[in-house]
Amino acid sequence: MQTEHTQKNQGRRQLATDGFSHVSHGIAFEDMTLVRNELAEFLRLRGVGGEYIGNAQLIITEILSNIVKHPEKKASRVEIGAHVTDTEISLSVSDDSTPFANFDAKCEKALDVLHTGITGAETGYGLGCILALSPTACYVTKDNDPDNLNRFTAALQIAPQVKPEMRKKIFLIDDDPVSLHIHQAMLKDVYTVVSFEKAQDALKAFAGERPDVIISDLVMPDMDGIALRKALAGIENGNTTPFIFLSGRGTNESNPYISTLGVDDFLCKPVSAVRLRTVLSRVLNRSHQIRDAVESRFHQDITELLKPSLPGGFGSWRFTTRHRPVEAGGGDFILHQQTEASFMGVLIDVMGHGRQAKFFSYVYAGYLRSLFQMYAGTLDASHFLRYLSQSVAGDPLLETTIMTCQCFQFLPEGILKVASAGHPCPILARNGKAEVLDVKGPLPGLVGDSLYDMKSFQMRPGDRILFMTDGFLEAFDRRGHAAEALLSCIEDCPGGALDAYLWNKFETKSEKQRNNKDDATIIVAEYGGTP
Repeated sequence: MQTEHTQKNQGRRQLATDGFSHVSHGIAFEDMTLVRNELAEFLRLRGVGGEYIGNAQLIITEILSNIVKHPEKKASRVEIGAHVTDTEISLSVSDDSTPFANFDAKCEKALDVLHTGITGAETGYGLGCILALSPTACYVTKDNDPDNLNRFTAALQIAPQVKPEMRKKIFLIDDDPVSLHIHQAMLKDVYTVVSFEKAQDALKAFAGERPDVIISDLVMPDMDGIALRKALAGIENGNTTPFIFLSGRGTNESNPYISTLGVDDFLCKPVSAVRLRTVLSRVLNRSHQIRDAVESRFHQDITELLKPSLPGGFGSWRFTTRHRPVEAGGGDFILHQQTEASFMGVLIDVMGHGRQAKFFSYVYAGYLRSLFQMYAGTLDASHFLRYLSQSVAGDPLLETTIMTCQCFQFLPEGILKVASAGHPCPILARNGKAEVLDVKGPLPGLVGDSLYDMKSFQMRPGDRILFMTDGFLEAFDRRGHAAEALLSCIEDCPGGALDAYLWNKFETKSEKQRNNKDDATIIVAEYGGTP
């Protein structure tokens, strides 16, 4: 993938099979989301797992943040590259800014900072994270480079992937060796079959091997099938594992006591291979359906509880929110606190992929809620983001997750105050025109004690402010021109409810793309003027 663009992200993209390349005329904080997304797309297309994608994004983002923030002479050319093999992701960032001095000494200090657990205001912590992920990371200044560019290289080692065992595991229990052998032969080409002649042995092996289904004879010496079923019901996961009786005594099939044990089926010997496989398939499918239903209900309940929303208004301000969640991946959240003097809120986008990332984002939301409730009443937008960044940088779990957020304050007299941490810029709609408000800042926890600028804007009656997350913005154009496309869409709005118009456009574009892997949220705040 190759991209060349100006700081306004105008240019062209080409796909290539040999590697990823992003060339730009300078770099700014708002460009990093585009770079991260392009890199992630490139790695996903080559089958790279989510953990490695996140680490690669972290390395690139940390390097770019330092290039943006520290050099005396800012870069006018930045080249970002990536190459993937079966065992390694190679990353490189080249630029023509003022070189970093004493890089080797800074590396030693960064590793000391990382190993001693010092974070927060200490500089170099991000460099320490890079070195922890890529011990062979190297920096060459432009004085020693044939292209006259500073060059930072890093490599992520990809562990050999072991193909997961796709077969379901069956515990087969029968004290008759002949029956055991026959039924095992019926199933071994479709399932992984673990055979036991004694129920006690199966019970002991259950915790370590955790079968997907248990098929047990009914009448056995010492511990029979009924005793085994009752014993399983009393241990962890035993009662939820599907259980089938396979017995030579058909009269027990209608035994009312057996029906109270919670078994999934009762088969009589002799049983055909077709019948045995059919019942197994049905039981496994039903078990899968129940598990998915429980997880889905849990997801729905938590999603509804944490659904991003704001009250209808504050003073002369009117708020509307729209939100679309996805079942897997990170999450969007809105927190708010109101006093007589102001209304403060924060829009948060926790990134990630898969169901684990979704559950983690729920936990993260609770952590952020407690921070916000504790400090929102005493800090302004910029200071709250600074405190949040310090908290993230000081937590070894939270600092591994990429998050963007935007903190905003509404005052009754029409003043809007905004600070941003790696989040898409808000947009002002006024008199049929739309413009991006220049509010930028580094990702939370990325560069230690980050400072955030809070900008103030005086609104006029009828002005509307749009806040959004990446999941919404990127639907308008995935080629790097999303902001321009959204501005045009806002200016085309015929009047009325801006949120409804934009959301309809968003849903139409999302349906065409069919690649909805991220939560999407918008907030529209309209100022009605002095009462």
